Amino acid sequence: YASRYSVRSSWRLMCKRAGIADFTPHDCRHTYATWMRRYGGLDLPGLMEAGGWQDYKSVLRYTHVAPGEASRAADRLPNVQYPCTPAKREAK
Repeated sequence: YASRYSVRSSWRLMCKRAGIADFTPHDCRHTYATWMRRYGGLDLPGLMEAGGWQDYKSVLRYTHVAPGEASRAADRLPNVQYPCTPAKREAK
């Protein structure tokens, strides 16, 4: 991964074959930071070290807390360690 352009054509082809639209390698960095903060429980110094960010301002720019409905939707995602496990269902 020499630059963001070095994987562009392979990435686009992979996304097209998987039926994924508008997802970039850079989006993975945001997802990593958000998931490590939310599900991995890393604090800001730990996340800064793990992600290679130089300062807290950068860490905060990459982490996103999903409030409300987005958070509940994320909780319904399947367990990636056991992909055949049914997603949790909300009580109605």
